[in-house]
Amino acid sequence: MSSLEAFGFRDAMCIYVLEKEGSNLLDNFLSAVKDDSFWEDLSDLVIDEPHLFWFYTRIGLRDNANFNKWVDRLIKKQTIEGSMHSNTFYHAGPLRVLAATHPKSEALSNAVKYWEENWKDWSDQYSVGTLALGVLALTEIDYERYSSLIHEQVASLKAIPKEDGSWGAPERREPRLRDIRETSLALWAISRVCGATELSARKGLEWLKQKQRENGSWYDSPQFTAWGLIGLLAMGEGPKVPQEFVDNKLMKIEQEFSKDRPVFVHTSPLYKDSLHVKEIYDKIWLMLHNAQNEVRIASPFIDMLYEEIINIIREKPDLSIRIITRPKKEVSGMRERIAKNVIDILRTATKGNIVQSELVHSRMVIIDEKEVLISSADLTRDQLFDEFNAGIWTSHKPTVKRAIDFFENLATLEQEEM
Repeated sequence: MSSLEAFGFRDAMCIYVLEKEGSNLLDNFLSAVKDDSFWEDLSDLVIDEPHLFWFYTRIGLRDNANFNKWVDRLIKKQTIEGSMHSNTFYHAGPLRVLAATHPKSEALSNAVKYWEENWKDWSDQYSVGTLALGVLALTEIDYERYSSLIHEQVASLKAIPKEDGSWGAPERREPRLRDIRETSLALWAISRVCGATELSARKGLEWLKQKQRENGSWYDSPQFTAWGLIGLLAMGEGPKVPQEFVDNKLMKIEQEFSKDRPVFVHTSPLYKDSLHVKEIYDKIWLMLHNAQNEVRIASPFIDMLYEEIINIIREKPDLSIRIITRPKKEVSGMRERIAKNVIDILRTATKGNIVQSELVHSRMVIIDEKEVLISSADLTRDQLFDEFNAGIWTSHKPTVKRAIDFFENLATLEQEEM
């Protein structure tokens, strides 16, 4: 594939394959795409082969301004009904690109709905590749949510290979690029859902191997060969990885996932066989002691945990503690005197880092930029011990970041009279 030294837009697929073999061409390609001239005259490709944008997302081009400009042009062509037409793979190619670049967008939601409603017509009218790319897109959007549809579409793929094991136009005596491409995409989709031992996939793999030439290529063409290699890679015929490496990788992923996993906590005066559950109080106590740099607390009323906050300030004088609460005039109840005094005590202890406003209704504790607890409980005796309250704790970084943004906006509220 030495011809790739003169890079073009279609070469992203080839680079995607070569990168898996450790080729140094990736760095050269990434340098080439920094030049604005690389992205000129792509108007026809946005219609003909938009599926190629997906390969760019896998080799590190998501933040490239020119890449995003052309993807945006692709999205602007979406119809009101959600259709994203392409001359190759019809709607499925753009759908997969949209899943990779705009995973939370309304455009993707509309495109998925359109695929759900029309895929049966397209799988017959256009190509096996259309159906296979649709399957791959759904697995990348939300495998669990679309599991039933994914398996239905894979069942359709498994039902239509030719007698020789390939996928493609049955009337052709000799394979062409489309047959190599369709077979590789079918293998990719089937193996992802059913595994590489599935019978039709194994037969398709053997056919693909038979069509490889002695020099390792398919038809002495980088594009043919890239598609052929994609099929092999999908079936586990690429670089081998030691099982120990895989096990360690999965272990690390599970550890990271467990850290991000949200935890339900509650306060229940009576719960099953326990007379008292105070998980919200216990969690906040632990969070406060974990703090290193900054504590953010939003609670309309406070008459508990203030002593703990003061002790932590003494232990960690550089720790910033900021509080948002209601003004004194709204404090009432059996612990009214304590709660009003707490505001003054905390204002002194935090060096004035208290915002008081009648508009505050949220209850949340944020520690540094690492964890957040959002619950229905004020930091008061009745709500942390005597009432039924519930909340969610998480260390999921994007969620913590959004909670901080929310808190900082609250902190700008005009203060009420003390």
